[in-house]
Amino acid sequence: AAVEEGPDDAEAGSTVETEPEAPAPTGPGATILQVTGDRVNFRAGPSTEDEILTALNQGERVELIERVADGWAHLRVVATGLEGYMSGDFLAPAN
Repeated sequence: AAVEEGPDDAEAGSTVETEPEAPAPTGPGATILQVTGDRVNFRAGPSTEDEILTALNQGERVELIERVADGWAHLRVVATGLEGYMSGDFLAPAN
């Protein structure tokens, strides 16, 4: 039986405590978007009520993790690996 099919198997032995400052690797099938607004709030959750983690500048690249309710997107900042949420109104394909 082939063991390499399960992506979870490779992660089971790794620790989550990696350097948070290191850029997160993006997979070959990753959807990369860019921020279209200037200084758009990047939040801890998919609501304007959620804490602001940082603000992203126009042109900054983010990886789409998933689209969530009410037009929000769960994202990972390519440069830093920080995960959070932003309104899809401020995102466009990076290609």
